[in-house]
Parts: sequence; structure tokens; C-alpha cells
Amino acid sequence: KIATTCIHRFWFSNYFSLSKNLFFLLYTFFGELYFYYIPKGLIKKKPINCYEIPGIFDIDEDDNIYGIFNDKALNIISFDYNLKKFNKINTICYDYKNYSLDFPYIKFIGEDIHVIYYLTCNKSATTILFHHYRHNGKWFENKIDIINISLLDNFTVFFNNDTPIIFYLGSVDGVTQVLTSTFNNSTCMWSSPIALTSSISNKVFLSVINDPLNFYHIAFSESQDYGYSISYINGYLNTDKFNVNYTNYITQPSDCMFPSLIKFKDTLYLMWVENKRLYTSQSSDLGLSWSEFLEDEYTLTNKFTRCFLKSNYDSDLLFNCSSIFIESNNISILGFHNK
Repeated sequence: KIATTCIHRFWFSNYFSLSKNLFFLLYTFFGELYFYYIPKGLIKKKPINCYEIPGIFDIDEDDNIYGIFNDKALNIISFDYNLKKFNKINTICYDYKNYSLDFPYIKFIGEDIHVIYYLTCNKSATTILFHHYRHNGKWFENKIDIINISLLDNFTVFFNNDTPIIFYLGSVDGVTQVLTSTFNNSTCMWSSPIALTSSISNKVFLSVINDPLNFYHIAFSESQDYGYSISYINGYLNTDKFNVNYTNYITQPSDCMFPSLIKFKDTLYLMWVENKRLYTSQSSDLGLSWSEFLEDEYTLTNKFTRCFLKSNYDSDLLFNCSSIFIESNNISILGFHNK
């Protein structure tokens, strides 16, 4: 099996297992590209343009690797095992001189392809959440929503019977709220956004995971008393409504940022960064009660980063997560104290 890990925002890495060897690529936003061939270590290093960093890769259960990257256009690629190289499938063009493109996302569902990204006008700072969909060889384009907030983080996409459902932060009457929309495969249109929150406080850094039967766990940083707390809600998503089951502030106001929800086996973990340190709380009753916070000792003196986990290893599939924290120079997952 092949494991692919996509480092979020500041780092990007991929792990490929070819001929029983692990091939590891690490792209950094500091203008250098590293190649590692484990266990031999670093084999090549060269400078790159940070804007040439690919957007994201994914892998399916049949070991097919594909991805999308932005180089003045969105390039969709897939890996050819025989030639051991990536081939370009399609290119999505945009006005790169007047617009900036952020957080490209791609998913292959059989022969269908879903591409989603934020497109921001450089002059007006208006952002549109775009969706491109290839079905039966034809491409369709949709505007999911207009996002009139500063982009700090990406959206989250789930699939229910091949139907994409997106969660994101957007503006409702000038206030940032957690929103969701569902795609209609028949009409190739998205539903009107549903607001999951209603408070007037600012919200940033969204984390969402789902359990069976459309039950969702949601965490985000929310402004409160001159600081930011970690807010948590869960509930069921129906056709045109989100039924909130439970909501609570997990932390007191501070500088709590980058919440990350992970479900490992029967335990729900919630991690976040506070004062440049990583903290974890866990729940064994689907988020109704939470343990005391535990501080990860590694983060007291060492650098760490937040990343996406894309893998089809059987052991990795036990992790239901939107993002994870790892050591900056290793692939060890941080924040788990009782695995």
C-alpha cells in the first residue's frame, strides 16, 4: 500500500511506496525542495519557486495517486506507475494576474472528478468558492458561495453516496458563521448554504469530521472576552437543516487556534495550539464530556506543524481526521497520550 501525507499551508509532503521502498518528498515554503529515500536519507536538495508548490495529492483504495497544483493555472495530474511519472489530465485556467487561487481540492469518484477552490479578486478582496465537476466526459462549473471574509484556512469536503458535502466559514449578515452546502448530482447545482452557528462573535480555523448516519463533529476558534476559545458542536445533517445535538466551549478565552478533531477507534480527540504549544483533550462519549487538557511535551522546545493525512494503509484508516500535528522533521503524530 501507498501512504500519502499532505502538509498544510507551510509544508507539503508526499510518501510513496514503490518497489517496497518509501519515497518521501518534502516541499517547503522557504524556497527549497527536499527528496528523501528512506532509509538512505536525503538524496537531493534544490531551490524552487514557492508558487510552484503543488496544491494537494490523494490516493484511492487501488493505489491510484492523483493531484492538483497551481502554476498560473490548475493542473490535474495522475501518477503513471509504468513510467514512474505524473501525467497531466486537464488544466483549469483562471485570470492569475487579477485573481489569487487558494486551497485547491480534488477528488476522483470513478471517472468523475471534483475540483473545489477559493478564488479571490486582488482589487476588491471578494472571494468565490468555486466547484468544477467532470461527469461523462463533460465539465460543469458552479459558484458555491461568495465568501466575504479573510481566508485563513480551507474548507472540508465529505462524500455521501458519491455526493459531495462541503463545510466552510462564510459571512451571514456581516458575521462569520459555519456553513454547509450539498451538491445535487442530478442538477449539478449546490444547495443554498445552511448556517450551523448564529453567534455574532468572529470564528476562524474550522475542523470537521463525520461519523456514520450524517453525524458531524465540528470545532473552531471563536472570539470571546478579548481572546479566542475552542468551540465544539455536534449534530445531524438533514436535507435542509442541521440539528445541533450538543455545543460547548472547550477552553477558556486565550489564543487557542488551529483546532483539529481526530477520532481514533472509539475515542474522540480535540487538539489545538495555545501559546505555541499543543494541547489535547479527549472524549469517550461522542463529545458530550471532555477530559482535562494535556500538554504535548515535545512542543515545549521543538517545532511542529499541522498537516493533512492521505493514506490507504489499513492502520492509518483507523484515523478519522481533518488534520493532524506532526514533528517538523519527522512523521511522528503528536498529541496522542493514550493510543
